[in-house]
Amino acid sequence: MYKRRNSTNMFSSVLTAVLQIVASLLAASGFAVITLLRLFALFAARGSLGDALLSVLAGAGLAGILLYCAIRTLSLLSRCKIITRAMERGYGRLSIKELSRLTGRPQDKLADDIQIMIQRGYFGIPVQYDLYRGELVPGQSEPVLPPEPDPGSDTMLKVVKKRSNMPLVVSALALVLYMMVFPLNSVWKLGGAVVLCLVVLVIVWRFTPTTHHVVEVKRPKQKREPVQTGNKDVDDALKTAMGQLQELQRLDRVITDEKIDLSVQKLVIVAQDILSHLEEHPEKLRQTRQFLSYYLPTTVKLLATYDEFSRQQVKGENIRQSLNKIEGTMQDLVKAFQKELDNLYFDKAIDISTDIDVMQSMLQREGINTVEGKE
Repeated sequence: MYKRRNSTNMFSSVLTAVLQIVASLLAASGFAVITLLRLFALFAARGSLGDALLSVLAGAGLAGILLYCAIRTLSLLSRCKIITRAMERGYGRLSIKELSRLTGRPQDKLADDIQIMIQRGYFGIPVQYDLYRGELVPGQSEPVLPPEPDPGSDTMLKVVKKRSNMPLVVSALALVLYMMVFPLNSVWKLGGAVVLCLVVLVIVWRFTPTTHHVVEVKRPKQKREPVQTGNKDVDDALKTAMGQLQELQRLDRVITDEKIDLSVQKLVIVAQDILSHLEEHPEKLRQTRQFLSYYLPTTVKLLATYDEFSRQQVKGENIRQSLNKIEGTMQDLVKAFQKELDNLYFDKAIDISTDIDVMQSMLQREGINTVEGKE
């Protein structure tokens, strides 16, 4: 259960919103009077239509901005009250989807609102927003850490900043107000307008809340150093096989059918072991010819076809039969891959067996019973 410790920030926000509403009404009234006076001056041939239009634009703009800020603040407080009630019920982490249902606010906009509420301290308790999982985490004061990246994935999560366009709008309004007082009829007045706009832009930008979003972007490709074993035939074979292995890894990520998912994972692991062994022992190229020229490329072709066929919305008899045949072949392919890997260690296994036989003979001559472990 989470209870708010204080509501000072919320009270000050409500007071600010009320003052903004009053200020917007005063601004609208004041500029309405100015506009009427300028219209009278226009009719009396002592004013211009441009001055009257500037008054209308400035009054509407200033009143509109103040009124927008007030309504925005009150709506944030209203949604904060709803979210706080959900936290007080002890639900723990609250998903943005559930909060969107409770508040009636779209998920992307609500995520911005929640981040602003946290920055302004509306909740009154330690709380963080998990950008990566789209969850509100009550009782946590430290920023939420990102999940561990998937080293095999082609994409990665990136946090991007987002700011409101309000600084630009306020700067434009400041320019209109400046033009009401100082017509831009000289270089000095034009320079003053530029300086004023820049100052207003920087100040408003400084106080505009920043929100963050998580987007999925392509992971920068890390260039793998070309394999150099000193044997051109081996290097060329490894280069081709590495490309096929990368395609096999991609298919492993996109194929999620539980019927073959585990088999595909095993194929990737065994293929990596075979290529790593060949890279360390280029003299075994002949032993891996069958794997490199047939098993690996054919497996990639079969799985690519499986991925293509499984994506079809309507599966006819030919597609179903092909999928069933590929599924039935997976276990045999895993055994074939494992046999190819095992064959690479045949010579070493023979050497170890010979060494053990010689050692046992020596131990027996020394009077040591190697079978029972007794002298």
